[in-house]
Amino acid sequence: MKQMIKIPISILGAGSVVYIDYPYEDKKGYKRRPAVILSYEKGKTKVVLLKVSSVEKYKDSKKYPYAYRIKDLKQSGLTKMSYVLADKELLVPDDTQCEGLGRLSLGDLKAVNILHNLAVLKNRQTAQNYDD
Repeated sequence: MKQMIKIPISILGAGSVVYIDYPYEDKKGYKRRPAVILSYEKGKTKVVLLKVSSVEKYKDSKKYPYAYRIKDLKQSGLTKMSYVLADKELLVPDDTQCEGLGRLSLGDLKAVNILHNLAVLKNRQTAQNYDD
């Protein structure tokens, strides 16, 4: 396995796939896992990430309508079938250290943005703040 260099998340753009220490919902620990940068505007102090999971249950689009299966795994840098959870936001400080993996293809990024916007419109997204 090649060693990755940690960099500030703010130097990467929307659609970048990264590994970060993702906090558990109960805030009692972290798990190193992939996430997709959804947005970051220079001068802002937070970066919006979406959780990525390889759990098989997310292929059920009726139960998990906001789970998007990544089509171009090679470009994303991920090695197994993965889903972007467009309704699971994480807000992280712009100086958060991460390891870059790859990028979503343009088609994957567009689809994720559409699903995220739908989740926001339906008030289905959950936002977790890294600092809380």
